[in-house]
Amino acid sequence: MKFTNYLDDYRMIKAYIDKPFNTDDLKQLVVKRNGETINYHLEELKESDHYYKYLIIIFTDYQKGDQYTLEINNQIYPVYLRHIVSKKRFEKENDIDPNKLGSFYRKQYTTFRMFSPGAKALRVVDVLTKKVYPMQELSFGLFELVLKGDHERMAYMYEIEINGKVKRCSDPFAFSSGSNNIFSRVIDLAKLKQHPVKPKSAIGSNCDAVIYEMSVRDFTAMPACGTKTHGKFLSLCESGTSYEGQPTGLDYLIDLGITHIQLMPVFDFGSIDEDSDAYNWGYDPIAYNVLEGSYIVDKCDPYARIKEFQNMINTMHIHDIRVNLDLVFNHAYQAENFPLEILYPYHTFRYFNDEELANGSYCGNEIRTDSIFVRKYLLLMCQRYLELFDIDGFRFDLMGLMDIDTVSQITAAMREKKKDFMIYGEGWDMPSPLKSEERSTLNNNYLLPDAAFFNPYFRDSIKGPTMMSNLFDRGYVLDNLSLVKKVEDCLAAYTLNNYFLSPTQSINYVECHDNMTFYDKMRVCLSNETRNDDLARSKLALAFVILSQGIPFIHSGQEFMRTKYGQDNTYNMGDYYNQIDYELRNRNKEVVDFVKDMIKIRKKYPSLRLTTTKAIREEIAFENYYEVLIYRTKEITVFFNPCIYEHIYPIDHECRTIYHHDSFDDVIISKSVIIAPLSISIIDENPYK
Repeated sequence: MKFTNYLDDYRMIKAYIDKPFNTDDLKQLVVKRNGETINYHLEELKESDHYYKYLIIIFTDYQKGDQYTLEINNQIYPVYLRHIVSKKRFEKENDIDPNKLGSFYRKQYTTFRMFSPGAKALRVVDVLTKKVYPMQELSFGLFELVLKGDHERMAYMYEIEINGKVKRCSDPFAFSSGSNNIFSRVIDLAKLKQHPVKPKSAIGSNCDAVIYEMSVRDFTAMPACGTKTHGKFLSLCESGTSYEGQPTGLDYLIDLGITHIQLMPVFDFGSIDEDSDAYNWGYDPIAYNVLEGSYIVDKCDPYARIKEFQNMINTMHIHDIRVNLDLVFNHAYQAENFPLEILYPYHTFRYFNDEELANGSYCGNEIRTDSIFVRKYLLLMCQRYLELFDIDGFRFDLMGLMDIDTVSQITAAMREKKKDFMIYGEGWDMPSPLKSEERSTLNNNYLLPDAAFFNPYFRDSIKGPTMMSNLFDRGYVLDNLSLVKKVEDCLAAYTLNNYFLSPTQSINYVECHDNMTFYDKMRVCLSNETRNDDLARSKLALAFVILSQGIPFIHSGQEFMRTKYGQDNTYNMGDYYNQIDYELRNRNKEVVDFVKDMIKIRKKYPSLRLTTTKAIREEIAFENYYEVLIYRTKEITVFFNPCIYEHIYPIDHECRTIYHHDSFDDVIISKSVIIAPLSISIIDENPYK
């Protein structure tokens, strides 16, 4: 007979008894706490084809360290800690500082300290020598080993006896690891001191940023891109690279004029063997504490896994480019193999019921960010990224699955150390046990005034919806001119309709790594148009992104009409679909040049980077002249012509053209502005100020 029992609350045990079983035997059931018989109340909860489920109510509260057993037919069955560990009372009673956990190197000894409530035993395993060292339980759940001698670079794992099983895992607090995070490495933190380089330009607010999303691998994967290495952190440090006379890699980023790169996940992910050439975007984390090994050149040196990334960040900062990280704090690749879960079962992930993991991420699980311990752990990781790498911002994948308190605490901690630190993410409202009012969703943006959100209304209004079920639904730039009023909201960063508190909350985009590229959707929706039309509409979409109030966000390659050959989701489809194609970049260089021009204009005119809703209300105005949308700021006027006809807008005073006919211009005009089909024109109506 299999009899499995769990403590789910301070007075609640749930017992699972496999069939066949004579339920009359339950009359002989004895419940003991620390070896002494106690009174209880028994209720049947469920009978299935394979087992019975019973609720056992005990009449005194569980106390830290209590051991319960059930006895029946002269057999003794243990009771394991389960959902009690997610109760706030348990968390508060077992609160611990995560800064004290992990391995701490000294030349004379190394201290290993780990937290595993409910563990019967915890041991450190030397992977190389196979030696196993028992840890001492200092207090409930807190284990320690002081290993004498010099153990720098030691490869180690933890071995845990818990809930009737013996498992091994890496150290979720380690700074470095072996391949695929199977084991961790002891390192001397004194050798990792960062010497940060401060970018030249100042960032006064989020609205001063121009974010460029990119993959470490994709950006230099093309064999002919000129780099010595490909798809590595160090590949992005190589200067002087080119393809057919045009810059690639780092030099291309510098030439674009963007202020921030947003790196797709760089922390260890699990769907590929890092020692193979397999491909994945990395939205399947196996660790938040160590970097992805497939992006490292020297995989043998545990310090290289850190220093190569530090080198890349410093290189970007030298060239006045800040670096934001895409963090996947909403789920893990495999819940059962996630080190935090192995060490602290039933605590790391949310549950819909006793046995079913919550799955708001649609990846099999979701991280319980609202746990005291998990929140402290995530905050510790974020502080580590800032202190160790001098990171400039975080983009949270599926941020709506993170609780507001966690995002608020991370934001406050980062801003305290770096005032221009960016926090933003996907505020989608996913199905989750987390209460709606506690989620970091778009609808709760007013509770996160210092965080920004990807603006789906901007994307859908300008380009059209991104899902394949909406493939043929067109946005304003794809000839759905009925959306003009929504586009005005876009230009005002969704503040005039009282959606966002301020323009600093709106990430304006029409394309990101997910779904079809803008170019591919355009070719589906407007398949009969010419290449010149494609070029013009691509420029127009990018102009809306860059010139609108709020924070512009560009997906790498969007600036040269990147194609993924009609594919919707290329997360594991390899370099053919995903690599940056510098030949296509050269072929569509006029769009690249246009983007560079628009970025220069945005940086030059503060009225395109207003930081308050009050300023937008006072300084921004719109006018519709036939199909032309006119966008006025205190400094300039922008004419957007999304139709295939030329328009002539009359003026009754002298103006100076700023950008006209696809180039910078400086001409005094006094009668009219000619706006070409599918184009923008920009004028200064006070030419002599």
